[in-house]
Amino acid sequence: MRHWLSSGSPFMRGLSAISDVALLNLLWVVCSLPLITIGASTSAIFACLIAREREEPCGTRAFFRAFASRFRRATALWGIVLCAGIILYADQAFAGSAAVPFQQILLALYVAISLMGLVTLPFLFVFPALDQRTIPQAIKNSFLLGVVNLPRTILILLVWCVPLVWILVSAQSFWHFAWFWIGFGFGAIFFFSVNLFKKPLGLALEKQEDRES
Repeated sequence: MRHWLSSGSPFMRGLSAISDVALLNLLWVVCSLPLITIGASTSAIFACLIAREREEPCGTRAFFRAFASRFRRATALWGIVLCAGIILYADQAFAGSAAVPFQQILLALYVAISLMGLVTLPFLFVFPALDQRTIPQAIKNSFLLGVVNLPRTILILLVWCVPLVWILVSAQSFWHFAWFWIGFGFGAIFFFSVNLFKKPLGLALEKQEDRES
């Protein structure tokens, strides 16, 4: 029993991870409520979970520090994501009403651009992208990371789709378990994503350090 309650035991490490993820999940939900701030809150929770992996502070103060420092860049990127989604949705509707063979060309272009956007998205709100000097560089960096690490990128996207698929399949069931998502669910998805990020982000950091040296 004493072994289980020691600070280095698997049980206590697991309990610590659950409590950290639950806290960060709640902070992410609250800071994402205005919707326009989802980018900043997502970058903040990623920063805190990465800091946790490095055994650095990852509590409320660290979250809001990351939220404030990355707010402008992350909000700009999130705005681009929203605009791109709206444009792609409109293009898809337009392509569906176009005449053949122009319709097939438009649909192929729509699919290609959508896939490029999906590959870019998982890495868009973590430090290699947010530390780039310009927005185009951030998007390019995220796209390259997504392509080079394509299997991990696909797995991350599949995990991110869990709440969306749940809503589409059974919205009533999803809202019945809203307590789970508000208390822990989204944070668990981000936690799993960070564990998949470890290798690609480590390589990106090494390359950045080589350039600086």
